[in-house]
Amino acid sequence: SYWVERNKLIKSCELIPLSEAKLLVDSRFHVGMLGHGYSIKIVDAGDLLKSARVDLAVKCNYLATLVSEKESAYSEALYRSHLKYFTHGSFEEPGDTNKSSFKDYVDGFLAIYKSLEKDGFDSDLGAIPISKSGVILDGAHRVSASILLGLKVPVIEIDDISADYDLDFFRRRGATEMELLNYLDCYLKLKPEVRTAVLWPHYNGASANLPELFQNTIVYMHTLKLDFQGVNNLCALSYRNEPWAGDISCAWSGIGKKSKECFGHGGNTRIVLFEPESMKQNLEIKQTIRDSADGTKHTIHTTDDHVQAVEVAAACLSLQSTF
Repeated sequence: SYWVERNKLIKSCELIPLSEAKLLVDSRFHVGMLGHGYSIKIVDAGDLLKSARVDLAVKCNYLATLVSEKESAYSEALYRSHLKYFTHGSFEEPGDTNKSSFKDYVDGFLAIYKSLEKDGFDSDLGAIPISKSGVILDGAHRVSASILLGLKVPVIEIDDISADYDLDFFRRRGATEMELLNYLDCYLKLKPEVRTAVLWPHYNGASANLPELFQNTIVYMHTLKLDFQGVNNLCALSYRNEPWAGDISCAWSGIGKKSKECFGHGGNTRIVLFEPESMKQNLEIKQTIRDSADGTKHTIHTTDDHVQAVEVAAACLSLQSTF
């Protein structure tokens, strides 16, 4: 097969020439291929799910219901809406003349899944183009189906093209805040690395500085205007397992004291979902936030694991489902 010949070439030299590499991706991406040689990497499809491609999570969510033959109006509505924003309502896909309606997308998606389930990723069809930051540029439905099936896929890095289909992209295209939260919910289910941070009213730093302070790991941010009782309730949820929190016998006195410190003189409570690469980075971010304020521990709380992250996020953001 074509791919067998390509594999022979890959094994015999470090790079494949530009002319060969161009055969592996759609011609739309040739303009961004500036090098003389390219390598093909085999990666877990799940590693390609990033916040800059939140649409993959929406696709996975819908495909899971589609293949289970359990109709879900909720999942279908999310899939339809995100395609509407992607295509400006045309339901047409660049480079694919077979798609001109929502039904075409659904039929094509199911066909891709069944093919992958039966034969695995057909590398004869080429490789998945990705940006230098590892964001996929094409083949979103193939990648989504591969994620659901736990497959590995071939990728090729394109030099001078990038993509960012994050939640802000869909916001700019007209998605409602509830739709964005539903997309986020799909992403949370598939990304155990995501953590939730609560910036208490005690923290009075500017929101504009947060992306840098969070080391560009922010997935979603939301501002709440909570009174003291609201902050107290959120503190109870966030710190209930701490030894100093107290218990019912002392009316959770530790939580009451902590709430007063976290509330300070009042103000906004900011909920930040972010995706640190490690616990080390999580702790570094938390310390950076504290240092940018007054150095106390009353400015920020970050969750230690995914279960806590979802629990706090669901309480603050009214997510559709939890797990």
